[in-house]
Amino acid sequence: MILLDDGPATGATMRAAVIAAQARDPAHIVVAAPIAVPEANRLLQTLANAVVAVISPETLGAIGRWYEAFDRFGDREVLALLHDVTP
Repeated sequence: MILLDDGPATGATMRAAVIAAQARDPAHIVVAAPIAVPEANRLLQTLANAVVAVISPETLGAIGRWYEAFDRFGDREVLALLHDVTP
């Protein structure tokens, strides 16, 4: 199972996601993020089989500053996108 985050600042939210995913008993759990601070990486490495972050700066600040476009999506938009890719 692959869990994605746009940028774990503390790792707390992704920690909760990993714990919830563990209840489904997947063969492996991989946490992936384009950017994550080292502290969050270390926390998540204790829970997941692998943690992948493309960029790992010491401080993250506002996550939106790391993206060229960081638009917000509402529930309807997310559900529509999920519907488009769900078999």
